[in-house]
Amino acid sequence: MIIKEFLETREDGVNLYRHYSDKGVMLRQIETDILYGEPIDIEDAPFTYEETDELIESNGMHKPALAPDEISPEEFMTLVEEAL
Repeated sequence: MIIKEFLETREDGVNLYRHYSDKGVMLRQIETDILYGEPIDIEDAPFTYEETDELIESNGMHKPALAPDEISPEEFMTLVEEAL
């Protein structure tokens, strides 16, 4: 089952909600076909999700899946450090 849980209110007053599977599987955003471990959306976002059969790799931390054209925060920081 997909769980929707209040995460926090941003400084601008927008409420954020995280979604996750109680089975520990990836979620597919139906509108974009992108896979996520725990997507975070603003309140009233038009996105819907479905559970997949793909287990989230557990290394103690859940990291959201990246879109093919995205880089991880770690990769970004490496690029910034190299540029400096």
